[in-house]
Amino acid sequence: MKLSLGLRQRDVYNDKKAFLVVDYLTNTQNYIITLGYNIFDFYELKTYLLLSNDFSIGGMIKYDLFDLMFNYSLQNKTFNFGGGFSW
Repeated sequence: MKLSLGLRQRDVYNDKKAFLVVDYLTNTQNYIITLGYNIFDFYELKTYLLLSNDFSIGGMIKYDLFDLMFNYSLQNKTFNFGGGFSW
């Protein structure tokens, strides 16, 4: 099971510019800290660069409430892909 807590920074137009997420993995009892930063916007499509303390780099593409995330762990040589909703 994974528990997450996140903080986000918004600009004057109420757009998400940066975020910090702390995940706690109950099965391994590890914390993963992820920092995301908005690198560019293309109309309603927003893209973010993700960096984590577990030596992984990734990205997120956001459209309205829908998210598409991917990352590659340099330490474990694994690729993760997923999606979801956020506001």
